[in-house]
Amino acid sequence: MATEPGHGVSRTVLPGGVRVITESLPAVRSVALGIWVGVGSRDEDHAHAGATHYLEHLLFKGTRRRTALEISAEMDAAGGEMNAFTAKEYTKLFGDTPLGRPILGTTDSINSITRDQIFEHYQARYTSEHVVVAAAGNLDHDTVVELVRKAFGPALDRAAEPSAPRLAGDQRGQATGVGTTLISRSIEQANLVLGCGALARNDERRFALGVLNAAFGGGMSSRLFQEVREKRGLAYSVYSFSGQHADTGLWGIYVGCLPSKADEVLAICRDEIARVVEGGLTDAELARGKGQVRGSIVLSLEDPSSRMSRLGKSELVYPRLEPVDEVLSAIDAVGHDDIRAIATDILTRPKTLAVVGPFDDAGAFQA
Repeated sequence: MATEPGHGVSRTVLPGGVRVITESLPAVRSVALGIWVGVGSRDEDHAHAGATHYLEHLLFKGTRRRTALEISAEMDAAGGEMNAFTAKEYTKLFGDTPLGRPILGTTDSINSITRDQIFEHYQARYTSEHVVVAAAGNLDHDTVVELVRKAFGPALDRAAEPSAPRLAGDQRGQATGVGTTLISRSIEQANLVLGCGALARNDERRFALGVLNAAFGGGMSSRLFQEVREKRGLAYSVYSFSGQHADTGLWGIYVGCLPSKADEVLAICRDEIARVVEGGLTDAELARGKGQVRGSIVLSLEDPSSRMSRLGKSELVYPRLEPVDEVLSAIDAVGHDDIRAIATDILTRPKTLAVVGPFDDAGAFQA
């Protein structure tokens, strides 16, 4: 990852391929530290389903030096917070593929997985060349490097270069399903997700899709919110969303509504999709969409934790650390032609509908 001179970002590669990346923020008094491993649930096969998330939770269960309680007590005594997470690539739509399977695994896979299988997954994936230590806050880069060198010790005694960013997948996650999936649950609300495949993480059109998504269903002034909730009162929660992976992405709509209103809500969503594909956005919607995306990016980088996450993710899955000003300029450059082109490409793709609600045996909503 290329660092940006003058932006307080420094990068050091230690023996074994461990990378240390920091951002100095002299105006704050705290430091956010993250240890990232370039492995996610999409790297599991059926025999190891859920192993990545399982290993994540072992971090809190104690070590040779400290019990689980002692780990928590030392963190609390310093006024600190500790958490972990697993993602698809750096820990519905894609079916029985590595991207489509649950991050947590399934009840059957977790019950059947053995200690040897967990350890096998750990040895294969949790190696030094996949490790990134990112930190942001009131810090000195060289001091952080020395602390990492001391903490990782034996892991640095192997000859390895840092793994390359995950810029492409294994192609198995690209095939998206179509059709309708009904899942019966004894709940009062119908939960609808209508989605399709979209853009990969490094597709330059992602800025246009972000602006379109914000104007279409990303906020209280969006078309979906206004048409479904404000004008008709058909749902409390309604929004659209997008996500990107190395080789593919997704775009979709979520609505939670009364079962009796599901068909009406779905028809409105499809009408609004057709309307934006045909006519694009108004000038006001385009401006609001840009402002919303810009604002969310700027606000998300106001604390050390978010800055640290940006460093870690960029090192693992992007070719370089994109300067914030460069990203904001790309958003500003989105025009009506870009919006119409991305709407025509993405929003017209074959879609998958998943509905969770109180169905009877015939697949109809129960009264």
